[in-house]
Amino acid sequence: MLLHNPGGPGVSGIESVFASASYLSSVPGSGFDIVAWEPRGLGFSEPITNCSSTIHIPGIQKRDRAPGQDLPDSFFEEVIRVAKGFGAVCQDKTGGEKDAGPHMNTIVLVRDMISVLDAFARSEDGKRVKHPELLNYWGFSYGTVVGQMFASMFPDRIGRVVLDGVVDADDWMSGNILRAGTLTDDVFLAFFEYCYLAGPKMCSYYSGSSAGDMLKRFERTVRRFDVKTATRQNRANSSALILGLEGLKVLARPKLYTPTATFSQLADLLVIYEQISRNISLDAIIQMEKRIGQNIDLVANAADESLRTISCTDSRHRLYNHTLQDMKPNIRTLQQQSFLFGDWVSAESANCIGWSIEAAEKFEDISGERSTHLFQKAEHLVRYRRARGK
Repeated sequence: MLLHNPGGPGVSGIESVFASASYLSSVPGSGFDIVAWEPRGLGFSEPITNCSSTIHIPGIQKRDRAPGQDLPDSFFEEVIRVAKGFGAVCQDKTGGEKDAGPHMNTIVLVRDMISVLDAFARSEDGKRVKHPELLNYWGFSYGTVVGQMFASMFPDRIGRVVLDGVVDADDWMSGNILRAGTLTDDVFLAFFEYCYLAGPKMCSYYSGSSAGDMLKRFERTVRRFDVKTATRQNRANSSALILGLEGLKVLARPKLYTPTATFSQLADLLVIYEQISRNISLDAIIQMEKRIGQNIDLVANAADESLRTISCTDSRHRLYNHTLQDMKPNIRTLQQQSFLFGDWVSAESANCIGWSIEAAEKFEDISGERSTHLFQKAEHLVRYRRARGK
């Protein structure tokens, strides 16, 4: 048996197995049953948590202040306002001792894995397997945090574990997530190199005589979203500029997760952005939203319920009731780290300011636990440093 977590957090493991069964089973071979389970309060689990259905998140079209390339304090003030409303509703709906809220964290997820393993070991199928009590596991992204937590809590229950797309678990548990975006813009810059190598037939953004020419083309587009000047001069399209800039961050960042599959989509997106940048208006932005079928409001996208409930509970109340002033040093650090990633992850962290639900069980330090296994996180870091000649 191979347990599988697709990440998120909050992505349905059950839906992932059904959607990707052929691929998932092809890697370990036919000797494994692929088994998934759901985080408490999410997906197909019961009781389900649904706080956001009663929260009103205003569209960015309603705002009248615009930021520069890094989003301004007014943006994060709005994130915090929405987060406090969301947190209050969740506390009322799902914060009780017998509700899902206090159990929507990684520790409970790991203990549920132990329950699955124990049940399998008692089954007829389990009795025919050598060491059915050991974990065979494949986790993606946040699923690697789950794997690291399992190894820390139950080092003697580890079988074969693959951590795919490793997340720094200590960074995750801190609630600040200060190290996750250090290479985001490097991946984004690689797009221009691969677009040039692919040529005009394969990359719609191809132009000029080098990857550098395409990067300069992108920089010209971004400069047209000069919201500081627009605000200072009280231009009528300031609201459109903020919506457009946020949209670029919202839409481009996810394309970096699977570049072999989505860099062509990123090329199309940058072409669209270049077109609307020549005459930026709310109508043009709204038409683009309809064309791509996606809301590009970063406040709305930051209010991802499944991500927030687990990440904020995991952070052990460290950010609850913080102020914007408390958050500013981290926001500036993240903005300097990445144009695409910094504002998004800052908004995710700011969401926890309103999260009052405390975890039923807390685990203080992943890396400090004794383990019979190496963390891939450390090996991953060593390989990166060696590759960089450090």
